[in-house]
Amino acid sequence: MTSCADLRRRAIKRANTGRTKACSDKRAVAKSEQCEDMKSINDYIAYIQREIAEKDRYQDYVHAFEEYEDYLEARLSVSPKDIEVICQLAAVYHELRYDYDDCISPMEEALQWDISEGDRARLYTNLAFYHEEQSPDDDVAMRYLEAAVALAPDTPNAYDALGRFVLDSDPERSLALYRRAYELSDEMKYHYNYAVALFTCGKIAEARRVLELLPAEGADDERLVRYAMGVCDCYLGDREAALAAANALAAERSDDQITEGELADLYFLCGAYERHNAMYDTASMRYVIYDSWMAPYLYSLKMMGETNKMEKTFAESIAEKDAEIASAKTEELDADYTLADRDHYVLAKQKERDDIAASYAKIMESGCRPQIKIKLWPMFGCYLLDCPRHQPVENVSKISAKPH
Repeated sequence: MTSCADLRRRAIKRANTGRTKACSDKRAVAKSEQCEDMKSINDYIAYIQREIAEKDRYQDYVHAFEEYEDYLEARLSVSPKDIEVICQLAAVYHELRYDYDDCISPMEEALQWDISEGDRARLYTNLAFYHEEQSPDDDVAMRYLEAAVALAPDTPNAYDALGRFVLDSDPERSLALYRRAYELSDEMKYHYNYAVALFTCGKIAEARRVLELLPAEGADDERLVRYAMGVCDCYLGDREAALAAANALAAERSDDQITEGELADLYFLCGAYERHNAMYDTASMRYVIYDSWMAPYLYSLKMMGETNKMEKTFAESIAEKDAEIASAKTEELDADYTLADRDHYVLAKQKERDDIAASYAKIMESGCRPQIKIKLWPMFGCYLLDCPRHQPVENVSKISAKPH
């Protein structure tokens, strides 16, 4: 386990030798030539962000994190209880792909010190991020976020992250948390996520009004905004506006923010059955055969009058599921794949087949329209308070990248 004492010893050793454990002679020379102008944490963060913006590949800008690592460890050797340095160093270790323990343990040790509530909340928020990355199903991250919002009621990062944790289990509480982040910051992510929470709680008209205030063009996540607005329009009864949004997004297909399946769902709710099936027929990947999309696809074929294609598609999907089941039954067993594992897998495949067959029967016998409910997902990204890659820094544009 890496402790603060370990960090201090490592920092002192580096300061005495002028070398890092991963540092070549070339790196040491480059560092000495370019770090004279680096006087503060803000200087290094601005430098790192400039390097990332100008260079595409990790290996071409990683040197900036290595140089920052040297600077932080030198500072730590002088001020071993500097919370900002400890948190920044954890982020740098994460960027340099050290073990999670190297990031987490020094901050958890710092929680034992006599520190301010602000520093404690800072540590809680940062620790939540690393614990979530390390073990997404662990509730340690949620406990840290709960502690962070209790100590620092003006930190949107923690409210937003905690809102995402409870969005499905407690939508009303999630809405309150997202609303607080929305009130504290003008950042697009917090406003979009507040709209998602409103939508999830059935407050669709209010969600639409929040989305209207977000940039519809030019922003990195503008396709998410336009899709969400189209979904709201559909549920509010404005089929024309919803179809216009879906058509525009389908024509672009410029990224993977909105999948073909998500657009297909919107087309289906709008009754645009031909467009719904076209999204799957022209998809960039072959979708796994599940009832959740097969039932709407088969129903759309019926509504389009393509009964023969419907019957053929159904027969092919059942044959494919039967082949998967037969193959699974003959798979070899070992310590990692037991008989219980195989039986569980076979049962899951049989259920997938039976669900498709049941939906097909309903569609053929009664014309039952499959029920689709679109779910909007919150924007999720880095919520570290100390992140040299993402955190805002003053006068970034005034600091140019240094020559190497």
